[in-house]
Amino acid sequence: MFSAMDIADFILQNRIDAGMPISNLELQKYLYFVNARFLFERNEPLFEEPLEKWKFGPVVSDVYHEYKNSQANKITELSSHESVEITDEGILFNANEFDINSIPLDVQSILNESIEHLSTFNPFELVEETHKHTEWRNDEAKIMNGEQHLVYDAELMRKYFIEHEEARIW
Repeated sequence: MFSAMDIADFILQNRIDAGMPISNLELQKYLYFVNARFLFERNEPLFEEPLEKWKFGPVVSDVYHEYKNSQANKITELSSHESVEITDEGILFNANEFDINSIPLDVQSILNESIEHLSTFNPFELVEETHKHTEWRNDEAKIMNGEQHLVYDAELMRKYFIEHEEARIW
């Protein structure tokens, strides 16, 4: 299993290299669908962080906050993902740069294929698609009323994609 931030950076780097950068909104939907693909095909999530149910669909909160300064604009460079470590010597700031080699080639291949498929949809088609899914619909009233930290259940996600072939847009 990988960190969602590494998967996000892989996706972003792919789109930047292709000359087709994406927004944070799109990134969040890509993360949802690639994670769903791994749940469906490998019976395990791609990354460890939870997906939350937000107004515009699934979101990995840490990734969202890392890239939120881009607002609705396209993300054209990766963040340095600084972390803070408190030691006996003081406060250390560490840059956690993305290393593509941390993702095995077989996983990269699946991600590349999924990214190409997902890039054929505009951001709001992706949002609309996630809003069709049972887990989001079941909590829609809570979401729209501002309830936070509603999390997708990996097994329910997997079951949904097993039962709904049309939802496998990856």
